[in-house]
Amino acid sequence: MSSISSLKKTARERMRSFYWAAFTVNNIANFYNVYNWIGSLSRLLTGSKGSAITSLVPAFADLDLILCLNLALYPALVLGSSTFFLKLIRGEEVRVREVFGGFRKLLKALGLFFALLLTIGVPVILIVGFGAVVGNWLGLGLGFRAIVGSVAAVAALFLFLDYAVVFYVLAENPNLSVLQVMERSRSIMNGRKPEYAFLGLSFCGWILLDLFLLFGLVRIFVYPYIEAAFAAFYINATAPKQLER
Repeated sequence: MSSISSLKKTARERMRSFYWAAFTVNNIANFYNVYNWIGSLSRLLTGSKGSAITSLVPAFADLDLILCLNLALYPALVLGSSTFFLKLIRGEEVRVREVFGGFRKLLKALGLFFALLLTIGVPVILIVGFGAVVGNWLGLGLGFRAIVGSVAAVAALFLFLDYAVVFYVLAENPNLSVLQVMERSRSIMNGRKPEYAFLGLSFCGWILLDLFLLFGLVRIFVYPYIEAAFAAFYINATAPKQLER
Protein backbone atom coordinates (compact mmCIF):
# COMPACT_ATOMS: atom_id res chain seq x y z
CA MET A 1 0.00 0.00 0.00
CA SER A 2 1.40 3.38 -0.99
CA SER A 3 1.44 6.17 1.55
CA ILE A 4 -0.52 9.37 1.03
CA SER A 5 2.71 11.27 0.43
CA SER A 6 3.79 8.80 -2.25
CA LEU A 7 0.40 9.02 -3.99
CA LYS A 8 0.70 12.81 -4.08
CA LYS A 9 4.29 12.55 -5.29
CA THR A 10 3.19 10.23 -8.10
CA ALA A 11 0.46 12.70 -9.06
CA ARG A 12 2.94 15.58 -9.20
CA GLU A 13 5.47 13.61 -11.23
CA ARG A 14 2.94 12.38 -13.80
CA MET A 15 1.45 15.87 -14.17
CA ARG A 16 4.81 17.59 -14.63
CA SER A 17 4.76 17.46 -18.43
CA PHE A 18 0.99 17.57 -18.79
CA TYR A 19 -0.12 20.16 -16.26
CA TRP A 20 -1.91 22.45 -18.70
CA ALA A 21 -3.71 19.54 -20.34
CA ALA A 22 -4.81 18.36 -16.88
CA PHE A 23 -5.75 21.93 -15.99
CA THR A 24 -7.92 22.23 -19.10
CA VAL A 25 -9.62 18.86 -18.62
CA ASN A 26 -10.37 19.41 -14.94
CA ASN A 27 -11.82 22.87 -15.50
CA ILE A 28 -13.95 21.74 -18.43
CA ALA A 29 -15.36 18.99 -16.21
CA ASN A 30 -15.94 21.46 -13.38
CA PHE A 31 -16.89 24.52 -15.41
CA TYR A 32 -19.42 25.63 -12.80
CA ASN A 33 -16.48 26.30 -10.45
CA VAL A 34 -14.87 28.46 -13.13
CA TYR A 35 -18.17 30.27 -13.63
CA ASN A 36 -18.45 30.94 -9.90
CA TRP A 37 -14.86 32.16 -9.70
CA ILE A 38 -15.37 34.62 -12.55
CA GLY A 39 -18.57 35.82 -10.89
CA SER A 40 -16.80 36.23 -7.53
CA LEU A 41 -13.93 38.12 -9.14
CA SER A 42 -16.40 40.34 -10.98
CA ARG A 43 -18.25 41.16 -7.77
CA LEU A 44 -14.97 41.85 -5.97
CA LEU A 45 -13.73 44.23 -8.65
CA THR A 46 -16.98 46.01 -9.41
CA GLY A 47 -18.87 45.81 -6.13
CA SER A 48 -21.81 44.39 -8.08
CA LYS A 49 -24.15 41.76 -6.64
CA GLY A 50 -24.55 40.09 -10.00
CA SER A 51 -22.30 37.81 -12.01
CA ALA A 52 -20.55 38.87 -15.17
CA ILE A 53 -21.68 35.73 -16.94
CA THR A 54 -25.21 35.61 -15.56
CA SER A 55 -25.75 39.12 -16.89
CA LEU A 56 -25.26 37.76 -20.39
CA VAL A 57 -28.33 35.53 -20.02
CA PRO A 58 -30.81 37.67 -18.04
CA ALA A 59 -33.81 35.68 -19.23
CA PHE A 60 -32.51 32.66 -17.32
CA ALA A 61 -30.99 34.49 -14.35
CA ASP A 62 -33.59 33.18 -11.89
CA LEU A 63 -33.13 29.59 -13.03
CA ASP A 64 -29.32 29.86 -13.17
CA LEU A 65 -28.75 28.48 -16.64
CA ILE A 66 -25.15 27.55 -15.92
CA LEU A 67 -26.16 25.41 -12.94
CA CYS A 68 -28.77 23.59 -15.05
CA LEU A 69 -26.20 22.94 -17.75
CA ASN A 70 -23.75 21.73 -15.13
CA LEU A 71 -26.22 19.18 -13.76
CA ALA A 72 -26.98 17.91 -17.26
CA LEU A 73 -23.39 17.71 -18.51
CA TYR A 74 -21.40 17.11 -15.34
CA PRO A 75 -21.69 13.29 -15.13
CA ALA A 76 -20.43 12.72 -18.69
CA LEU A 77 -17.64 15.28 -18.29
CA VAL A 78 -16.52 13.74 -15.00
CA LEU A 79 -16.49 10.32 -16.65
CA GLY A 80 -14.28 11.68 -19.44
CA SER A 81 -12.07 13.47 -16.91
CA SER A 82 -11.71 10.23 -14.93
CA THR A 83 -10.52 8.43 -18.07
CA PHE A 84 -7.99 11.20 -18.73
CA PHE A 85 -6.52 11.16 -15.22
CA LEU A 86 -6.32 7.37 -15.06
CA LYS A 87 -4.32 7.38 -18.29
CA LEU A 88 -2.18 10.23 -17.01
CA ILE A 89 -1.26 8.39 -13.81
CA ARG A 90 -0.49 5.21 -15.76
CA GLY A 91 1.92 7.16 -17.94
CA GLU A 92 -0.14 6.65 -21.09
CA GLU A 93 -0.59 9.20 -23.85
CA VAL A 94 -3.34 11.69 -22.99
CA ARG A 95 -5.29 14.28 -24.97
CA VAL A 96 -7.62 17.03 -23.80
CA ARG A 97 -10.42 15.78 -26.05
CA GLU A 98 -10.76 12.69 -23.84
CA VAL A 99 -12.82 14.79 -21.41
CA PHE A 100 -15.63 14.61 -23.96
CA GLY A 101 -15.38 10.82 -24.30
CA GLY A 102 -17.86 10.38 -21.46
CA PHE A 103 -20.67 11.52 -23.74
CA ARG A 104 -20.48 8.13 -25.43
CA LYS A 105 -21.90 6.80 -22.15
CA LEU A 106 -24.05 9.84 -21.35
CA LEU A 107 -27.17 7.95 -20.25
CA LYS A 108 -25.23 5.58 -18.02
CA ALA A 109 -23.25 8.46 -16.51
CA LEU A 110 -26.49 10.33 -15.79
CA GLY A 111 -28.04 7.18 -14.34
CA LEU A 112 -25.04 6.69 -12.06
CA PHE A 113 -25.12 10.32 -10.96
CA PHE A 114 -28.79 10.24 -10.00
CA ALA A 115 -28.43 6.83 -8.38
CA LEU A 116 -25.75 8.39 -6.16
CA LEU A 117 -28.01 11.32 -5.32
CA LEU A 118 -30.74 8.91 -4.26
CA THR A 119 -28.44 6.53 -2.39
CA ILE A 120 -26.79 9.30 -0.40
CA GLY A 121 -29.58 11.87 -0.31
CA VAL A 122 -32.57 9.75 0.74
CA PRO A 123 -31.05 8.44 4.02
CA VAL A 124 -29.89 11.96 4.91
CA ILE A 125 -33.34 13.41 4.22
CA LEU A 126 -34.96 10.67 6.30
CA ILE A 127 -32.62 11.34 9.24
CA VAL A 128 -33.21 15.10 9.10
CA GLY A 129 -36.95 14.65 8.65
CA PHE A 130 -37.22 12.21 11.53
CA GLY A 131 -35.19 14.55 13.70
CA ALA A 132 -37.44 17.48 12.82
CA VAL A 133 -40.61 15.54 13.65
CA VAL A 134 -39.24 14.25 16.95
CA GLY A 135 -37.80 17.64 17.82
CA ASN A 136 -41.10 19.42 17.23
CA TRP A 137 -43.08 16.73 19.04
CA LEU A 138 -40.87 16.85 22.15
CA GLY A 139 -40.18 20.57 21.96
CA LEU A 140 -36.43 20.10 21.67
CA GLY A 141 -34.25 23.04 20.73
CA LEU A 142 -31.16 23.85 18.68
CA GLY A 143 -28.95 21.40 20.56
CA PHE A 144 -31.03 18.45 19.38
CA ARG A 145 -31.13 19.78 15.84
CA ALA A 146 -27.34 20.12 15.88
CA ILE A 147 -27.03 16.48 16.95
CA VAL A 148 -29.39 15.36 14.18
CA GLY A 149 -27.48 17.43 11.65
CA SER A 150 -24.20 15.89 12.79
CA VAL A 151 -25.61 12.35 12.47
CA ALA A 152 -26.88 13.17 8.97
CA ALA A 153 -23.48 14.59 7.98
CA VAL A 154 -21.64 11.50 9.24
CA ALA A 155 -24.08 9.22 7.39
CA ALA A 156 -23.59 11.24 4.20
CA LEU A 157 -19.80 11.02 4.57
CA PHE A 158 -19.80 7.24 5.04
CA LEU A 159 -22.12 6.74 2.08
CA PHE A 160 -20.01 9.06 -0.07
CA LEU A 161 -16.86 7.13 0.79
CA ASP A 162 -18.53 3.89 -0.30
CA TYR A 163 -19.07 5.35 -3.76
CA ALA A 164 -16.09 7.69 -4.03
CA VAL A 165 -14.53 5.88 -7.01
CA VAL A 166 -17.63 5.07 -9.07
CA PHE A 167 -16.63 7.18 -12.07
CA TYR A 168 -13.18 5.59 -12.19
CA VAL A 169 -14.85 2.18 -12.12
CA LEU A 170 -17.20 3.15 -14.94
CA ALA A 171 -14.32 4.65 -16.95
CA GLU A 172 -12.51 1.31 -16.79
CA ASN A 173 -15.60 -0.89 -17.06
CA PRO A 174 -18.07 0.88 -19.39
CA ASN A 175 -20.10 -2.29 -19.92
CA LEU A 176 -21.02 -2.70 -16.26
CA SER A 177 -24.50 -1.69 -15.15
CA VAL A 178 -24.99 1.19 -12.74
CA LEU A 179 -25.63 -1.19 -9.86
CA GLN A 180 -22.55 -3.25 -10.72
CA VAL A 181 -20.42 -0.10 -10.80
CA MET A 182 -21.69 0.92 -7.37
CA GLU A 183 -21.07 -2.56 -5.99
CA ARG A 184 -17.53 -2.57 -7.40
CA SER A 185 -16.87 0.80 -5.78
CA ARG A 186 -18.07 -0.49 -2.39
CA SER A 187 -15.77 -3.48 -2.75
CA ILE A 188 -12.75 -1.32 -3.63
CA MET A 189 -13.40 1.11 -0.78
CA ASN A 190 -13.86 -1.65 1.79
CA GLY A 191 -11.03 -1.06 4.27
CA ARG A 192 -9.72 1.94 2.32
CA LYS A 193 -12.09 4.66 3.50
CA PRO A 194 -9.65 6.07 6.09
CA GLU A 195 -6.87 6.33 3.50
CA TYR A 196 -9.17 8.11 1.05
CA ALA A 197 -10.43 10.46 3.76
CA PHE A 198 -6.91 11.32 4.94
CA LEU A 199 -5.84 11.92 1.35
CA GLY A 200 -8.67 14.42 1.02
CA LEU A 201 -7.82 16.02 4.37
CA SER A 202 -4.21 16.48 3.26
CA PHE A 203 -5.48 19.13 0.84
CA CYS A 204 -7.38 21.06 3.52
CA GLY A 205 -4.80 23.84 3.59
CA TRP A 206 -5.35 24.59 -0.08
CA ILE A 207 -9.12 24.38 0.27
CA LEU A 208 -9.21 26.76 3.26
CA LEU A 209 -6.96 29.17 1.39
CA ASP A 210 -9.37 28.95 -1.52
CA LEU A 211 -12.42 29.63 0.64
CA PHE A 212 -11.13 32.55 2.65
CA LEU A 213 -8.50 34.33 0.59
CA LEU A 214 -8.46 33.59 -3.11
CA PHE A 215 -12.16 33.58 -4.05
CA GLY A 216 -12.07 30.21 -5.80
CA LEU A 217 -8.77 30.72 -7.61
CA VAL A 218 -7.13 27.72 -5.93
CA ARG A 219 -9.75 25.27 -7.14
CA ILE A 220 -9.01 26.22 -10.73
CA PHE A 221 -5.25 25.65 -10.48
CA VAL A 222 -4.92 23.06 -7.68
CA TYR A 223 -7.91 20.79 -8.29
CA PRO A 224 -6.17 19.09 -11.26
CA TYR A 225 -3.46 18.00 -8.81
CA ILE A 226 -6.10 16.80 -6.33
CA GLU A 227 -7.88 14.85 -9.08
CA ALA A 228 -4.60 13.26 -10.14
CA ALA A 229 -3.92 12.21 -6.54
CA PHE A 230 -7.31 10.51 -6.26
CA ALA A 231 -6.73 8.77 -9.60
CA ALA A 232 -3.44 7.51 -8.15
CA PHE A 233 -5.36 6.28 -5.09
CA TYR A 234 -7.73 4.29 -7.33
CA ILE A 235 -4.94 2.71 -9.36
CA ASN A 236 -3.02 1.88 -6.19
CA ALA A 237 -6.15 0.15 -4.84
CA THR A 238 -6.86 -1.86 -8.00
CA ALA A 239 -3.57 -2.34 -9.88
CA PRO A 240 -0.64 -0.96 -7.83
CA LYS A 241 2.02 -2.24 -10.24
CA GLN A 242 0.78 0.31 -12.78
CA LEU A 243 2.19 3.06 -10.54
CA GLU A 244 5.67 1.62 -11.03
CA ARG A 245 5.79 2.35 -14.75
